[in-house]
Amino acid sequence: MAQTPIHGSNGLCRLGTLNNHDALFNTWSATFSRQVHDVTAFADTGRRRILGIADISGSAGGFMSFDAANNSPSVFQNTMAAGDVATEFLLTVATGCSYTFNAVIDSMAISTAAGGDATITMNFQMAGGLDTTSAGSPAAIEIWDEGS
Repeated sequence: MAQTPIHGSNGLCRLGTLNNHDALFNTWSATFSRQVHDVTAFADTGRRRILGIADISGSAGGFMSFDAANNSPSVFQNTMAAGDVATEFLLTVATGCSYTFNAVIDSMAISTAAGGDATITMNFQMAGGLDTTSAGSPAAIEIWDEGS
């Protein structure tokens, strides 16, 4: 079976269902992790471990942009989308392959240079339930459809 490499230009980062954060993202990075718990008992002859709660943290970056609706980067606001403290993140690897989850943005860096670049980078951490599915899952939803 022939393999097709995933190319970054097919990716996407969107914040909020309305994409109401004024940035043209061209990079994102996410770490998917699970807490490990040691459940070794006194009589065990080796360590026993189980996986616990899932977590996602990462960053997104790109360029600042203007919008007719005057949506700012919301640097010091608690509400970033639809009145919720957490905003919906959609991270797309390629068409049909994405992760959707709610997250809080814990830090943001904005920069501008005389040469013209006006960049924005933000760090995020998963913050519970989803807005876009009826499944009601408290963790991220992975969609991986290579036929899309």
